Order: sequence, then structure tokens, then C-alpha cells
Amino acid sequence: MRSADPARPRRRGAKAAILAALGLPLLAGAVEAASLPEQEEWLGLRGRAEPDLDRPEATPAAEPNYRIKPSEIALPEGAARGSVRRLIQPFGPWTLICDENLRRREKICNVSQSILDRAGRAVFNWSLAATRMGAPAFILRAPRAGPGRPDLAVRIAASDPQPVELARCDAHQCLGFLAVTPALRGAIRAGAAIEITYRSGADADPVRFATTLDGLASALAAIR
Repeated sequence: MRSADPARPRRRGAKAAILAALGLPLLAGAVEAASLPEQEEWLGLRGRAEPDLDRPEATPAAEPNYRIKPSEIALPEGAARGSVRRLIQPFGPWTLICDENLRRREKICNVSQSILDRAGRAVFNWSLAATRMGAPAFILRAPRAGPGRPDLAVRIAASDPQPVELARCDAHQCLGFLAVTPALRGAIRAGAAIEITYRSGADADPVRFATTLDGLASALAAIR
């Protein structure tokens, strides 16, 4: 989600439309960050090579035992070092992460929540985003085990479970979308309890866990 330059007049776009749809003062936008292409630089030595029949054939260099962890922030193409600042704010079980382009004074924000199992592995993740048409929607990510797509359903408070189609999958997880209906907007404002059920594969046991929307409305309101 992008925040306008204070010196420029504000434009009502997708953000304003979603804010009005949610009935909240502010709304988080979709996560969009262009990845900087990887570049490899080779350093060669120039000179005259003398033949040496006794020299053994060179072997490829072994992988190093240690390496520098790359930044978790994907810089837009052409962005200078230090031009993007990340802000992380926890709101109970929800986390607001905003990457701000200091030169353009633009923000890209994400409000998300992850569920872990006893071993600390992520078994579910969802975040609030905006579609291209400006409508709010949840992006849900569930692990995949074997062929086929996982079955997933979301139950809001005491309502009936609502199936969610997981339309996009890779080898490890599937992704689906849940539209923000009037009932779900009210649940966000109320911080309602949520129950999520899914089966990661045809032969997998069903997984059921409880979570909450508490803190999500406050996280959205904190975006400036």
C-alpha cells in the first residue's frame, strides 16, 4: 500500500475504496515488491599462460561452510542502498510490515498472521490485501502434501464453515482468496474468533485450529 507525498494532493484510488468498504480509517494494500535480479560478477586475471603438463586439472571450488544471510527486503529494481526502510509493528496475533521507499515516500504494507505447529513449522498463513479492482480480500496459504489440492474451510464466529478454493499451487503450498463480505467486515471490527480446517492431501489427516481477527483492525488503522 502506498502513502502519498504530503506535498502532493491526495488521490482517492484503490486504498480509499477498500477503506470505505471495510469501514475503517485506513487499509493495508497488497504486497508488491519488485525483486532485484541476481547479478554475478567474475574477476579474472589476464596474462600469458605457460603450459604445465605436470599440473593437475583444476577442480571446482567447494561450497563455503558459511555465507551472509541476504536481506529480507526485496528492493525495487534500480533502488539505491538504504533507500528502503522496513517498519514492523505487532498488534497481538497480527503483524503489520511496511516497506517505505524514502526517496519516493511510498509505502507497501502487509498485515498477516501465521500459524505454527508444535515443532515450530508454519502450517498456515493469511494476509489482508487489495485486488486490482480495489476490493479487499484475504490471501490464504496452506501446505501441500502429495498430488491434488488441499481442502480448506474458514468458520467465522458461530457461522457455518465457508469453503475456500485453493486455485494456485506449487510443489509445497497452495494459495486461495477469501473475499471480505459484510459479515467478515463486521468480524474484523469485532475481533471475532476464527476456526480454520484443512486437509493438505488426499491421504492426510484433517487439521483444525482456532485463531482470531483481534488486532487486525488496529493494524490497519496504524498505516499512515
